[in-house]
Amino acid sequence: RDIRLDADVGLMSQVFANLFSNAVKYTQAVASVEGEWHKELVYGWEYQADALGLGAPGICIYIATTGQPVGNLDAPHLFEANFRAAIWANIEGSGNGLYFVKQIVELHGGRVRYHYAEHMNFFSIILPCNACFFERVTS
Repeated sequence: RDIRLDADVGLMSQVFANLFSNAVKYTQAVASVEGEWHKELVYGWEYQADALGLGAPGICIYIATTGQPVGNLDAPHLFEANFRAAIWANIEGSGNGLYFVKQIVELHGGRVRYHYAEHMNFFSIILPCNACFFERVTS
């Protein structure tokens, strides 16, 4: 299915360019159950009936990559201007990409989120979809 949202295409393109660029840049190899090292990138979306509060539906779009978790002290600051997480200090970057993502998403009435689960760093944006609709894709 396709989903349609009311959003600025140019600004949202910047959001996705930044998130995917970061995903490629910061993905780290992890060991599988079989002991083989691999890198993984997963992305997707889901409708959430109360994503932005009770009765406030939204679409959660996420990008997840394998690697070490951001430290508990750093995680709350990931979306702040000029912030660089300690675990990624040796990788070149301005520290402003996720800040810009947050600004753009909030401009659209949404939120940003980070969490770590099952050896993967999840970066999510949640956009309101009061007027969104789903469309079946036919090929």
